[in-house]
Amino acid sequence: MASALNPATLVPGYGPANFDAALAAAERKVAAKRELLAQEPDDWLRIEGVARALLQRARLTASAPDMAEANRLLERGMELAPWPAGPVLSRAGAALTVHDLAEAEQTLDRFDAAVVLAAASEAAEERGIRCEIAYERGAFAQARELCGTGGDLSVGLRRANLALGSGDPATAAAIVEAALRQPRQTPLQLANLMLQRTAIALAAGEWENAGRWARAAEQVFPGYWLAQAYVAQSRALEGDTAGAEAAYRQIAGRTGNPDVHGALVVLAEARGDGAAARHYLQQAGKGWAERVSLLPQTYANHYAEYQALTGNVAGALRTAEADYARRPFLPVMTDYVFVLGKAEQWGRIVEVVRRGELAGYRSATLKLAAAHALAQLGRPGDAARMRAAGLRMNPRVEDPRQAFVHFRQD
Repeated sequence: MASALNPATLVPGYGPANFDAALAAAERKVAAKRELLAQEPDDWLRIEGVARALLQRARLTASAPDMAEANRLLERGMELAPWPAGPVLSRAGAALTVHDLAEAEQTLDRFDAAVVLAAASEAAEERGIRCEIAYERGAFAQARELCGTGGDLSVGLRRANLALGSGDPATAAAIVEAALRQPRQTPLQLANLMLQRTAIALAAGEWENAGRWARAAEQVFPGYWLAQAYVAQSRALEGDTAGAEAAYRQIAGRTGNPDVHGALVVLAEARGDGAAARHYLQQAGKGWAERVSLLPQTYANHYAEYQALTGNVAGALRTAEADYARRPFLPVMTDYVFVLGKAEQWGRIVEVVRRGELAGYRSATLKLAAAHALAQLGRPGDAARMRAAGLRMNPRVEDPRQAFVHFRQD
């Protein structure tokens, strides 16, 4: 699945040229919207303005406090607005961001009850949110129907996620590359599209291609911590584990992001440094505890993985099972299967992968986990067939360096 598009040819259009400038602009916007709200604290439109500014900043920083506050504000805005008016699409989108599918769906029902015919852009936004809800709930066929064809950029990119989630990285890549060819995108938009393309390459085992796209994202939007994390990951896959660890440490020190500390745990374990691995795991635990205290559902799958790594397998199972019950889709399945492996629940792993594949989800990672489980259950023939299917999807899925693939979509 070689890329038909050279990332070096892509240039951004308008907008802040680097992460620091974008963050400064986002912070000015938050301050300005707060000032407006202070003048009329019960104006739901001004409440929505603050919430949307917070969400914009959170898209840069992955800030849990910003996401939590935005959702609280939008909930209040909904209470203040006369039914069925209010910040309905903002509320639905914010709820989806924190994985509250029930709230997102309920809010969209209020949007549908509005008397005024929705504008085309609003209708597309609603369709995209409903598509994502269906995808995360395991209703793959419904999600495909909702995303369908046409729509705005967000709908198109959700179609790419659906394609990748069904084991079709070539279609996913074509969709994202078509989006990348669109002119006048901000540096942040372009970088995020490039990182989505990176994740698609990783799912197919195309590590060199993934490295090209990750480095292009870092170049087009300098200072972006997530692009830097993807580049550090590529360095590890290329054999420069010391350089990757140094880069991750710098990002972790700047952001405190527990996902970055999680990547450091794997690198430390790979070089046999148990003390460093325990230190990184402790730092990850602090970050997850802060985030889970604010938004327990949002970080459940990550937290379950952390709990399993610390030896709290029973707690990890409780967390992962509850998240899987809410959102039985690919990323959650992947973390749930990891926890089940720690618990040596081989039959359950096979059942989870079987259920996912019946729904339409495919990934090399899940197939390999199922192959190992089948072998443990004394079914070598089934295990060999599942392993072969996984290798067809990702020829590198059994490579020891695959453990370094921490930032991905599956």
